[in-house]
Amino acid sequence: MAQLLRRLDDEIYVEYNTFALEGTDLPAWRSPTDEILHFHCAVRLEAWDAEPDPADASWTPVSSTVFVAENGVVAMAKTDGKGHDFLIGPPNFEYGVRMYLREPEPGDGHATGTCAETWLLRFWPIRDVFDPIAHAAPFSYIARGVLYYSIDLEPEQLVQPPSRRPVPVPVSTAADWASLRPDPRLASRTPPRARAGRRFKDPLIDRYHAEQAWRDWSSRRDLGEDELRERADGERIAKELCRDGTPTYSVPIEGRDAWYAPPGVSRRVWRWEDDLLGGELMDDGLTVDRQVLARNPWTRQILVSGIVTVLRRDHDRHCCGDTVRYVVRDAEPHEAARVLCAEATWEEDPDRRRALDEVAREKLIELRATYRSRRP
Repeated sequence: MAQLLRRLDDEIYVEYNTFALEGTDLPAWRSPTDEILHFHCAVRLEAWDAEPDPADASWTPVSSTVFVAENGVVAMAKTDGKGHDFLIGPPNFEYGVRMYLREPEPGDGHATGTCAETWLLRFWPIRDVFDPIAHAAPFSYIARGVLYYSIDLEPEQLVQPPSRRPVPVPVSTAADWASLRPDPRLASRTPPRARAGRRFKDPLIDRYHAEQAWRDWSSRRDLGEDELRERADGERIAKELCRDGTPTYSVPIEGRDAWYAPPGVSRRVWRWEDDLLGGELMDDGLTVDRQVLARNPWTRQILVSGIVTVLRRDHDRHCCGDTVRYVVRDAEPHEAARVLCAEATWEEDPDRRRALDEVAREKLIELRATYRSRRP
C-alpha cells in the first residue's frame, strides 16, 4: 500500500492562467476555469513512495501524466520567481503525477483567504532512468583566446563517450533512496499554520524567520523573503535527505558549477585536509571512494577527493570567489555508483586529447595571425 512521505501547502499568483512545474520536463498547463486569467491559487504538493489511490470525492481529477525529474526537487513556477522547493524523490527518476482541483477552503494555501482555486499534485516514483551520457555530460573543452573560450570543432570532433569503453549503467529501486523511505520524524510533523502577529504571509517563511532570529546572521542584516524561502527550503530538504545519525559536514565546491549544486545530487569533491598521524580522518567525512591526490610536506596537508551527496548550501560559511561551501553527507552505494559510472563513461582518451590539443594549437596560431594581419 502506498504511503505518504511528505506534503507541502503553498500559494502562488498565477498570470494568464498558466501553470508550470520547475525541475521537470512537464509542459505548462492551464486551469479549466478559463473565465479568470490572473488569480491567487493554493497548491498542495504530496510525495508518495508508490502510486497512491485516487483522492477523495472533494477533489476533481484534472490530468495524470509521467515526467522525468532533473534533481528530485520541484517547485511551482511564477512570473516573478517560484514557490517553495519540494522534494519528491531521487534525481533522474521517472515519476507519475496526478492533478486535482477543487474550490478553496478556509486555511488553504497561506490562509490568506484570497485563493480562487486549490490544486493537489500527487507524485510517486516509477523507475530509475539515469543515463550518464544524457545526465552527466562534462563541460565543453576550452581553449584560451579561441572563439570566446570555445574550440570551433567540426561535428565529428565533438566530445563523445568512447564506443570501445562500454560501462554498465547502475539501476536502482525506489526503496534504495533515503528520500523515498518513510521517516517517522518527518511523517509526524503537521504543516505550519499562520500564527498571530506573523511578519510574513507565508507561514513556512514566517516560522523559519521566528525560529532562526537568534542566529548571528539574522541580527547582522535583514534577509529578504526570497532568501528566507531558500534557506527554509534548504534546511527542510536536507533533513529529508538524511536519516537519524547520518554524519554531515561542510565541504568547498569550486569551479563553474559551484554556485548551484542541487540538493540530492551526488558528485565528487576535492579539499585539503590536515594530514593526521595514524590515518585519522579530519571530520570522519569524505570516505566514499576516497583518494589522496597530493601531499604538502610543509603544511602537513593532503589533497583528497571523495563522493558525497549535496544536502544544502552552508550559509554559516562565507563564499569566496568561485568557492561555495555546502553541507553534504557521504554518498550511499547506489548514489556513488552513478558518479563512478559517469566518470568511467567520460574518461578521457589520451590519444583523443592529444589530437584535440593539436587542433587547438593550430587554430590559435591561425587566429593570432589573423589579428596581426588586421593591425594598421
